[in-house]
Amino acid sequence: MQSGVPSSRQLSIYEDIKRSLSTGDFAGRLPSLRQLALKYDTSFGTVRQSLVKLEFEGYIKAGHGKGYFVLSPEQKQKQIIVIERTGNAHLFSRFLNNFQKYFASYPNISIASEDPRIMRKERSQSILRKICENPGEVEAVFFDTQTFNANFTEDELVQIMGKTKLFHYFFTGDECREMGIPGISTDWYHGGYMGTRHLIEVGCRNILVIAHVKFDFTTGCSDAAADSTNNVKINFHDIKDAVAARRLLAEKRFDGIFALGDNRLLPVMPLLSEFNLKIPRDIAVLGYYNTPWTVELGEVPLSSVSIREDEMIDGVCNMCMGKSVPSQTIIKPKLVLRESTLGFRK
Repeated sequence: MQSGVPSSRQLSIYEDIKRSLSTGDFAGRLPSLRQLALKYDTSFGTVRQSLVKLEFEGYIKAGHGKGYFVLSPEQKQKQIIVIERTGNAHLFSRFLNNFQKYFASYPNISIASEDPRIMRKERSQSILRKICENPGEVEAVFFDTQTFNANFTEDELVQIMGKTKLFHYFFTGDECREMGIPGISTDWYHGGYMGTRHLIEVGCRNILVIAHVKFDFTTGCSDAAADSTNNVKINFHDIKDAVAARRLLAEKRFDGIFALGDNRLLPVMPLLSEFNLKIPRDIAVLGYYNTPWTVELGEVPLSSVSIREDEMIDGVCNMCMGKSVPSQTIIKPKLVLRESTLGFRK
């Protein structure tokens, strides 16, 4: 047998004790290790491994020198599963930090994060089995729809919804709307409209919008320009690196830049001086997500659009914990204005 792989005997003892726990056969405290070994006619080690698994799953708790004690439903450890990108560099880690901050006051809840970019079907199926076979162990599943990448089919999501609570945040896809999965998403249209209007108000007339896809955000940008009484031109480009940025800046002149993602400004801003453009004297620059590590990198503090992710995560967690009614809610972003746009006046 491979190391770490439980034997069939360990699993059968684990299942039998688990059934006894669910029926209330053990009140307060389990029989001693010796008594359980005699009952199952096996070694201390085999029984101990079964108990270790039950303790890990939150059914029992070891008392030093006193044996194992049964945890009540109120004491039992439950898990929150968050399907979200990991990493310390961008918005996604702030989602996870906000989940951890919220549930820090719940000692019986732990958080497990799963990165949808590296989840394989085997991992998805493992999570699904855990939820379906032991629904009481998982308090809720949260997922960022934009990075969810269809790790579960619609039928599998229905199975999850039947066993535990399921919530989305950040981005509402058609699947969430159609299935009625509650959660809180950002208003992309409002963010694009509001940011573009701000650039127009400070005097920008030829605006570069850096976005990798056309959707509600870009529609908001276009509508803000169309609603203006000024002659405003919007240019949409997907700039992935410094080479593409240099080529574009050599071909066209802009007096405003609005990027869907503060980090998407990183290959652009260092090149502006090559074309005699200084922030904010000659060009106003606006980011998105208000990412702390990015807004501090420029020559001047960077204006940005905040999606209010702290309020978003608190709100969806309140739905989960019964502090508010589960619903499909949209939260409007807000402008965080700094020198990179406020210092521009044409």
